[in-house]
Amino acid sequence: MNHHFRIAQKGLTLVELMVAMAIGLAIVAATTFIYLRSNEGQKAMDRQSSVSETGAYVMQALGRDLKMAGFYPANVPPIATGTPVSGSTATKNSFMAATQQYMYETYPPLPSTPQLVTDWAAPATAYNAAIFGCDGGNFDSKTGACPTEDSNLPDSLVINWFASDASGTGQNVGNRKDCTGSDIVNDDASNAQRKINAITGSYSADLPPKLPLFGSNRYGLINANTYIDDKKLTLYSFACSGNGSSPHGVNGVYQGSVLGLADMQIEYGVYADDTTLAPAKFYKASDVSSMAAATIRGQSYTGWQRVTAVKICLISRSIGNQARISTTAATAPKYLDCDGVSQSMPAGQWLKRDIQIFGVRNNLRQSY
Repeated sequence: MNHHFRIAQKGLTLVELMVAMAIGLAIVAATTFIYLRSNEGQKAMDRQSSVSETGAYVMQALGRDLKMAGFYPANVPPIATGTPVSGSTATKNSFMAATQQYMYETYPPLPSTPQLVTDWAAPATAYNAAIFGCDGGNFDSKTGACPTEDSNLPDSLVINWFASDASGTGQNVGNRKDCTGSDIVNDDASNAQRKINAITGSYSADLPPKLPLFGSNRYGLINANTYIDDKKLTLYSFACSGNGSSPHGVNGVYQGSVLGLADMQIEYGVYADDTTLAPAKFYKASDVSSMAAATIRGQSYTGWQRVTAVKICLISRSIGNQARISTTAATAPKYLDCDGVSQSMPAGQWLKRDIQIFGVRNNLRQSY
């Protein structure tokens, strides 16, 4: 007897195989898309976070220095008054005491009369007040003045103070280091006599100076190059020049520290009279420089000597593209510039505005 057996089919037909492959490819494509989109989103979040950190860092650096603006320590003994010019002894001594009454509690320090070699004399107008600034350009330490204003450039800021601490070998305490880390006694002629110790008659980093030392930091933005995603980018870096390494009369070099800025605009709050020291209005640097002197409590004050608040606007930007998910020009997100005008963000970029107002110590104790 013959028996016939039917063998069951094993494997897939060509059609089934093609369908399976199509489904697999679709799953792979979807997974790849999700991964790439997620990676793009993560990169955008990282770069947006970096933009926020840049603005916060610069504001903190400026705020820390602005708290020091106009500081003159009152922890040194009175200096010799010198020989009076004319009048009775009582008259001369009374006059000399009056001229020095507040010299250890004010910026700028009042010199004795007649002026002594140790008395501080401002090497330029910019140092006659705790605060000074330039519109559209970086302050020039060689000339002690602002460059020709350029509305397309960021502003710059000068912060002046005094320090009386000893440096000490290997020590990093006190405030006698400028923003570049240089000791302010290094090359500044303003400190040539003041740095000498009153007891030894010579200078020593381990001994306090005879009189407080003059310090000055100048902040601005400079062009800097970097490479991101194998592309060369030129953008602004937050930078500083200090009188420890770049004193007055020298071509100052601004040292960059933080990349990722697009603009820095600064305005100054100036009080008008002695009824209140609150700023009456905020002005551009050029407007403050052109203000007529005002007589307050019997003394003449320039516009810069009446600045009691500084308003800083920073525009931070992403370093490189892919700082946000791709959008069309019509759907690009907006940001506000320092003039309060809404602007479209450039393709792939993320920009953020930070504004902060700082109160400053500036000539507030010149008289009572």
